[in-house]
Amino acid sequence: MSLYISLDGDDIGNKIARSYIENDEEKLTKIIYQLEQVLTHICEYLKSLGFEIIFCAADGIACKGGNVEINSFAKYVKSVGKPHYTFSVGIGNDLQSSFFSLKYAKSIGKNKVVICEDGKQFKVIN
Repeated sequence: MSLYISLDGDDIGNKIARSYIENDEEKLTKIIYQLEQVLTHICEYLKSLGFEIIFCAADGIACKGGNVEINSFAKYVKSVGKPHYTFSVGIGNDLQSSFFSLKYAKSIGKNKVVICEDGKQFKVIN
């Protein structure tokens, strides 16, 4: 059975918008460059775990693969973007449940990892 992961940056759209509002091309370029570097790093990490990347764009990633050690993965995600970026993550047995888990993660705060193993119950990974 496949495991799906949906990852989305926290408040990154606001950082980009602020660059536009402040007419700060240099800041915008820096944000985009840093974000691209972090997302590439995360994708490479996921590929090394045997995950297939469905998409990696803007400030998000969707992928599928076999099992992953959830606690180690959560620790990795919570540290990879520091100090500038955090990410929320949803994990599920299909694309839909990973998306719902992601939405739940974002609803309870930032920098959260949530798994939905049975399609009904959400579990926050610390």
